[in-house]
Amino acid sequence: MHIKTRLLKEKFRALGTTEGKIKFLKNSFKNEECFILTAGPSINEIEVEHLRKKLKDKLVISVKQTYNLIPELVDFHIINTDNYQVYDFSDNDPIKIKISLRNNAQKTPKYREDLSLFVDNTKTISKEHSLAGLMDFDNYLLDKTDLRPWGPGIMYELGIYLPVLLGCTKVYILGWDLGSKKVDNIKRYYERKSFLKKTENYLKNNHLNFYNKYFLRFNNHFNNILFYIDNNTVLNKPIVSKNEAVFIQKSTFKMYEWFLSKNIELFIVSSKSMLDKRIPRKKI
Repeated sequence: MHIKTRLLKEKFRALGTTEGKIKFLKNSFKNEECFILTAGPSINEIEVEHLRKKLKDKLVISVKQTYNLIPELVDFHIINTDNYQVYDFSDNDPIKIKISLRNNAQKTPKYREDLSLFVDNTKTISKEHSLAGLMDFDNYLLDKTDLRPWGPGIMYELGIYLPVLLGCTKVYILGWDLGSKKVDNIKRYYERKSFLKKTENYLKNNHLNFYNKYFLRFNNHFNNILFYIDNNTVLNKPIVSKNEAVFIQKSTFKMYEWFLSKNIELFIVSSKSMLDKRIPRKKI
């Protein structure tokens, strides 16, 4: 964990309002480099020990399960309610931020977030109303509004905004592969091959309506029951949208230009990323 995080997290947690907490974080890591860990399969190409060496004393933001890769180095852990899994914060206690829809029935058991943020419900009407559709990046700066856009995806909802608020000048995003142009299934680094996973992927890519309407509902209900036996069960698998990765990809160069307008250098650390090819790739 970064030394600055150790110094500021208790003061941050003592603040009573969302507005106060966001104001407190503004420029708290001014001119620092930031590394964001996301769950695309390409992150498996980097050895964990190499990550530990390179990211020691750096500002690290982990998205969901990537916390488990180098938990002792994580400064901020961000989640939404999708693909939720219980995390062990006993050896390191990062600042935890959760995003959800208001009145969302999906649960994140045992998660004790330090900051709760909510998605702008007017954005969830259709993909065209999302951040990727409208590309109105500047309207959702955290110091302008704590209301988050619907991405789709947590990177657009919060991941790209947090380093801007913190005052970073370089941002390296690891594992942001986005998905595939050929299939609707989005792979994640921690998923293992199994008959159930193969069936799930087949339905996503060939019978999407059936998957969303029937299989997903049954699977989430079953996992809610299984969770009481095995706390490692992943909860709240989301609905899959047709061609979502391609839709998001079309907005990523505008996102990159937005970073540049904030005088922030952005680098993608991934050999498989669908993000616009004009965004610089870099190894760490």
